[in-house]
Order: sequence, then C-alpha cells, then structure tokens
Amino acid sequence: MIMKTIKLLYITVVTLLAETLSAQAVVSINMTNPPMWGPAEFTIGRFYYLPAVEAYYDLDYAQFIYSSHGVWVTKKRLPLRHKSYDLYKGYKIVLNDYLGNAPYIHFNEHKRLYNKSYYGSPQETNGERPSRRSSKGKTGNS
Repeated sequence: MIMKTIKLLYITVVTLLAETLSAQAVVSINMTNPPMWGPAEFTIGRFYYLPAVEAYYDLDYAQFIYSSHGVWVTKKRLPLRHKSYDLYKGYKIVLNDYLGNAPYIHFNEHKRLYNKSYYGSPQETNGERPSRRSSKGKTGNS
C-alpha cells in the first residue's frame, strides 16, 4: 500500500513539473502582433533593426530603441531628427538570432553589416499605410 502511494505521488509530482516547464516554454514565445509597417514575412524574432535611422524596434513592448547623446533609450516614437522617416518604405532587418533584451550590444556589428543605405530584397509590409487625409465630406469629384 505504501509503495502504491509513493508511486502515485511520484507520478503526480513528475506530471506537475512537466506541465510547469511546458507552460514556461509557451510563455517565452513572442505572441505580439507586429506593426502594420513591419515586414510581412513570418518571424519569431523580437527585434527589428532599422539601418537608415540606426535604431531598433522592440515588438514585445512596441517601442523604438535608439542612441541619444551616447545613451540607449526606449521610446514609443523615433526622435524628431527622424520625423520624416517612412517606416513603411524603410528596410527592416529581423533579428531572429538574438534572444536578449539589449540588441544594441551588437550595434557595431549591425552598423557594419547594414549601412544606412542598406536595402535587401523587397519587403512587403503587414498592412497599408493609414491615409493622412480624412475622407469625411469629400467625394473626390470636386
């Protein structure tokens, strides 16, 4: 009787441990929706590198990471110096091989591999650029 109880307890502990480890593995997968301007290709990477503006985009937190006066900062928008940068036309490098939280530790390598004018094979975006004009009250036949 004691042996049966020990076996049952052992099986229960092993099962709970396996479920816990499985749940932890699922949580670590990137489940965020990429931005509309992001590349349409499937990716499991968390970061994009934007060569033209020498910045990163963090998909998990929907924030840009860029250097400001020698310090890497995270912001919801790019700095004013890049206000005319077109995220839909700009090239994005998907960093599939980086699993940390600070992609800029490889900035010198990224800058060397992808100069500011780098443009690889054509990229389609996840969606259309939102219209800047309001169609309210306009018929287009004025």
